[in-house]
Amino acid sequence: MFKLTPHPTLKMIAVVSLFLMITNSCKKEPIRQENTKSSFKGERSKGYSTIDSQIPCKYYISAIAGMLTGPISNPNFSQVRDYIESWGDEVCNRGHDSRALALAALHYYEQGASNYALGYGFSWTGNGPLLEDPIIEDCNGTYIPPVPSGGPGNVTLPPLPSPTDTLSKIMLTSNLSAAQLESLRSLLSRFLSGDGNSEWACIHKQLYRHMATNNLKFGFAMNQNIQAYQSYNPVSQTFSFNNNDSFIFTNTFEHEFFHSYQDMSIGTDGYAIGTVAGGYPDGYTNIEFETALFGDILKSRPESTAFVNANVSPELLLEYNTWLNSITMNNTKYPKTFEDLGGKYNYFLKKFKLYSGYADKGEILLNLKPVSLLNLFSTSPCK
Repeated sequence: MFKLTPHPTLKMIAVVSLFLMITNSCKKEPIRQENTKSSFKGERSKGYSTIDSQIPCKYYISAIAGMLTGPISNPNFSQVRDYIESWGDEVCNRGHDSRALALAALHYYEQGASNYALGYGFSWTGNGPLLEDPIIEDCNGTYIPPVPSGGPGNVTLPPLPSPTDTLSKIMLTSNLSAAQLESLRSLLSRFLSGDGNSEWACIHKQLYRHMATNNLKFGFAMNQNIQAYQSYNPVSQTFSFNNNDSFIFTNTFEHEFFHSYQDMSIGTDGYAIGTVAGGYPDGYTNIEFETALFGDILKSRPESTAFVNANVSPELLLEYNTWLNSITMNNTKYPKTFEDLGGKYNYFLKKFKLYSGYADKGEILLNLKPVSLLNLFSTSPCK
């Protein structure tokens, strides 16, 4: 009987979630004020004059709240909580030149606080501004400039204490240049934010948190010999990138990051390309189908990534999407046991091998279940 061997570096830990509501109250300057109609999208707004006022008008965030969650065994909880609170106090008590810039600072803070918490193995979720919107008064009656595209303009926030770099928590080695490392950090940041989708971000952060909490680290390398933009090698435990454009593709990174999670969960080096004569070992198709199914479930993609081949009939694609809707209750829950897959996992696994380019890539192992996918979803607070 085929036996799975757990990855030697995997450590199972019991996690108790600890929740802390963080609230930072802020003071407003003693000046005349009126609400502005300008928006966070950078639209220009007309301000109003203040009689006998020489004080430059500023905009303040009234309060920030959030929730810090993490394992009770992690000794850094107080440090992370105190820093997030003190940084929030500084953000709230800093005046900005426009309402848009104040909201941009809040947005930057929430991203930074979330990434900072992740660096220590926690999660932090902000609840946005409280009590009232930031208040605006334009003392000279001129137009307020919009936020420059691409970020919060001239807003400068204090640096985070070490470790702040989410990449460093999972990086063992790298041959990337400084510019390429910045591109990789940007890619990881977009991945953790779910490209703006909160459901994707929740799962992506859970994947990352598994690596950071268990001190699982990887190599990151440029490799022009790979056939795709990105790849993950379970033998060397290395993420590879074909060229500088490779850092653009968040969907591909999601796919490869899940491969790394499979590797850390069950040890997939025995299913890697090149580990047997002929190139593709038995079980290789299992690993690829589980990864494609993960993406289709997470992103509820009607076009699917498991069956993108032109040889797939519309009838099979409809059957597959009907199955996805069934096992996710129309995208309202994640399957958490093998029984939740409705008895059709192996059926679609076989169809995947036949129609999605895997017919000659090793045999299917019917006893190799989608353990990684089910473990991720069964431990997820996301749905």
